[in-house]
Order: sequence, then structure tokens, then C-alpha cells
Amino acid sequence: MAEQDTLPDGLPVRQRIPAVVALLFSIAASAVNITLINIALPVIASDLQAGADKTIYVVSSYQLVLVLFLLALSSLGDYFGYKRVFLTGTVIFMAASLGCACSTSLTGLIFWRIVQGLGTTAILGSYFSLMTLIYPKRQLGRGIGLSAMTFSLTAIAGPPLAAGILAIASWQWLFIINIPFGITALILGGRYFPVNVVKVPKMSIAVGDVVLHVAAFGLFFFAASGWSHQPQQWVGNTVLTFLCAAATFIYVRKQWGKQTPFLPIDLLRQGSFGFPIIFVILGFSALLTTIVAIPFIFQSRFGYSASQTGLLLTMLTGMSVISSLFAGYSFERIRPIYLCGLGFTLFAVSALSFGLLPEKVTAFDLIWRLGLLGIGYGLIQPANNFMAINAAPANRKGAANGTLSTSMMFGQILGMVFVSAIFSLTQSEAALYPIYLSGIIAIIASLVVAYRLTKRFNKDTTLCESAL
Repeated sequence: MAEQDTLPDGLPVRQRIPAVVALLFSIAASAVNITLINIALPVIASDLQAGADKTIYVVSSYQLVLVLFLLALSSLGDYFGYKRVFLTGTVIFMAASLGCACSTSLTGLIFWRIVQGLGTTAILGSYFSLMTLIYPKRQLGRGIGLSAMTFSLTAIAGPPLAAGILAIASWQWLFIINIPFGITALILGGRYFPVNVVKVPKMSIAVGDVVLHVAAFGLFFFAASGWSHQPQQWVGNTVLTFLCAAATFIYVRKQWGKQTPFLPIDLLRQGSFGFPIIFVILGFSALLTTIVAIPFIFQSRFGYSASQTGLLLTMLTGMSVISSLFAGYSFERIRPIYLCGLGFTLFAVSALSFGLLPEKVTAFDLIWRLGLLGIGYGLIQPANNFMAINAAPANRKGAANGTLSTSMMFGQILGMVFVSAIFSLTQSEAALYPIYLSGIIAIIASLVVAYRLTKRFNKDTTLCESAL
């Protein structure tokens, strides 16, 4: 498609479909790499003759790049165009995937994983913004629902997909499979993606902003990793947590009064954007607390094998996919915040109902609970995404996109920390406490939704309040 200005009414259907396919192919390949490689670490360590303690950097380096640069680089689309940033990120991601596959040393593999992470930041930092250009505003929920469905699938599909590939091929193929997805996204996206030409005010960025940003998010990552993997070293972890809190306080205070700050405080201060971000963090932390703990609990407590546990989890995934699509199409008739509240309520009921399991547990007892969890989460994620991306003005979509994606990462890391901490404190992988905690998080989120609904009747109106 020829270069053109932002399309206020979205793309025609014949152009919209291939544009969405390009978008989903690229985000699926990049998002699944967050969990895909974990299961292959022992194989990689053996093949590259590296220690397990060093091989973990293959995963953590990728995550660290996302945490440090996702928010920082997301605003580039406001200046250079979301299409250009997205396709550039896809090229970087594919080249790095090939570099990973060709690596013959652990150092080389970690280097290419860092580059791959930079490509992913460009992809994840601009795809929501592209959705707002591809779909008409009244149908944007459909695109948000499709992206939520894609994230739901990739969040859980990574480990079983990796296991299947490793059963028939070498670990290098975990990276090679990204290339055909990327090529498809480049061909279709280059032809059909619309172009935004929004002019934004000069961003106030100083060296101090960058240093504080890296310090705050970097310390958060290392503190979270410490609590997750070595919770017994509580003194060092506490020091890192304190330093993270101090750096974050200084960073936020420095950004507070700027018109277009490096950290989008101007957006977070608006209830119509800030509340959905809170819901995203709570939703992802509840989900990850559950899906990280369930394989351990089902195998240790109920005696299911790894394959049986994976099969049971398909109920959660399947219902989440169906529910996400339903939610996306419902936004044209139902306010997203109502679906968000309903989703958190269903999630809480399902999670806490694990405490009512009979003494002799059957597969059906677990299946309907997992299905209800999936339905709840499938309503939560697209509703939050829709509210957040609609609350940002046109010249700040990139910053909003980055904040939203960073919040997802933040919630995921919190969920993993919660599970590790509970298992460490209880010295048991069979306790249901992580699932109970996810239910409590969902209850808290439901109460915050109720509070937000009461605020709608106050005089304090915020930007794009109608999006809620």
C-alpha cells in the first residue's frame, strides 16, 4: 500500500486482514521467545559446554533488555512512525534469531539474545499503536481481542512447543522457526501497514533521565531475580529492593513536572489511563502466579504427569482464547470496565474454589476451575488493553503502548516472584497457597474496579473518559 497519512477510520477490510496477520505473526514469534527457551537450557548448556549458572543468562539477558528498554524505546513510533519502528524491530529480531541459531559459544548466544531483545522491544512497543490505525475506532476492540488471544496462546504454548521441537530437532530450531514468521510479517506489513505522521512536542530527555530509568528498572529486575531464585539471601535482596525503591522515587519525582516526560507520568496521572495500567499489572501477576504454580501443584499434590498437566492446562488456554475474542467484539456494546470487573470476579471465584476441592480429586474438578480461570482472564486482558490505549492522545500512543507492554512484563515478573517466595517459605511445591494468592489479587482488583466505577460520577473527568 502506498505511503499515506494516519487513517482515522482504519483500513478497508481487504487491507486490514493481511495487516493484522502481519502484526499477529510478528508479536507471536517475539512474545513466545520469552518462555520458549527456558526448557532448552540444559540442552544448550550441554551442547555449548557451559555451566548451568551461566546458561541462565540466555533467558535473563533477553528479559533484562525488555525491562530496561521497552518503555524507553516505545515512544520512537511517535517520532519515526509505528510502521517503520515495527518493521525495523522485526528485521532485527529475525537477524538476531539467525545469529542465535549459528552461535557456537555461550557468549555469542547471549550477545544475539540481547540483540533479539532489542528487536522485540520495537515490536511490542508499537503493535498496540498500529492496531489503532488498522481498525476503525468503533471496532478497535476486535483487534485488541485478537492480540490478547495471541498473548494468551504464546504465554502457555512456549514450553510445550519447545518440548515438541527438541523431541525431533536440535535447539537451534527454536530460533530458526522465527524466520518464516518474520518474513511473512515483513512482506505483508510493508505492503499493508498504514503510516502515522503525527507530530509530537520535543521530548524532555537528559542523560540523567536515562541513567535513572536504567537504574530503577535494572534494580527492579535484579531484586526480582534475587527473590525468585535465591530468596534465602534476604539481606542482599532487601538491599536491592531498597535501592530500587529509592531510584524509582527519585526518577518519578524528576519526571513529574515535565510536559512530555521520558517516563510517561503525564499519562499515568490520568485515571482513564492509570487505572487500566494497575489492572494490567494485577491481572498478569494473578495469571502468572497461577500458571507457574499449577504444574508443580498438579504433579506434587494430585499425582498428574507433566503431559497430563499440560493437557489439563489447555482448558485454561482454550477458554481464555474464546473469552478474549468474545470480549473484543463486546466492546461495541458493553463498557470494557464492566467486563474487566466481571473477569476479575470470575478469576477470584475460580482460584479460591480450589480450597473446596474434595478429598478425592477428579479431572473434572480441576477442568471446570481451570476453564473458569481462563474465561475470567480472557475478559480482563483485552478490556484493560482497550481502555489504556484509548485513553492516550494521538501524539502519545507510542508512550502508552510502551507503558502497557512494560506493565505486562512487570506483572509477569511479580507473579514468578510470588510463586518462588511461597514455595521457599512453605518448603513445599504441593501447597495451594499460590493459587489462593492469585485469587486474593483478583479480589483486590475487583474492589479497585468498583472504586473506579464510583469515580466515574465525580466531577474529575479525565482524558477519553468515554473509553471506560
